Amino acid sequence: MDKLPIMIKVFIFDFDDTLYYNVNWKEWNDFKLNYYLQHIAHVKNTIFKNSLENGEESDSSEMNISKILLEQGMRVDEWTKVRDAELLSFIKRQSPIVVPEAELKKFAKHGTCYIVTNTAEQNLKDFAEYMHINLSMFRGIYSNQSNSLTLTDKTKLYQRILNETRVLPNEILVIGNSEKLDLLPAKKLGMHTYLCTHGFTYASVMLYLKGASTY
Repeated sequence: MDKLPIMIKVFIFDFDDTLYYNVNWKEWNDFKLNYYLQHIAHVKNTIFKNSLENGEESDSSEMNISKILLEQGMRVDEWTKVRDAELLSFIKRQSPIVVPEAELKKFAKHGTCYIVTNTAEQNLKDFAEYMHINLSMFRGIYSNQSNSLTLTDKTKLYQRILNETRVLPNEILVIGNSEKLDLLPAKKLGMHTYLCTHGFTYASVMLYLKGASTY
């Protein structure tokens, strides 16, 4: 087994746009905007509408639409059912590129692997089944979504893994596509981070760690 440039015992992966990528999320934001206009257009709250039009983080939009629906006395579970059905259909219309299982197995040889996501766990499982992502490779899958509301700060989930594995923060590497949502909370805890914008390979991550080991 090849030796890691830095002692890493735990690998944490984001899910969307990390373990798979090449998805045009603007189409999904357009669907949510249309749903908003059709069902709650009378609400004098432009924050949600503007966030969608400006292409801001989709998880923030999920939280906003649920909040607005609750404020208007509408059942959030009805929106959740619509969202779940449409979201999987949307993914199937895309051409997602999946990080090969052979690449992930290289990480698993060196440490324990987790997924920490802002995607609802059932959505994640549906996506993984469709894209043939082997979830059994991961010791845990922790989602920030609960009761149809999405939290965006992953700090508590990262801390949970720290407590569970009892490793040092600098023995954990977080791989994600968002500096704000994935990496910044990890950096604050003292973890190593790797930003990926169009997927990643084991070799590219090792090259990064090799550079980090010189500091």
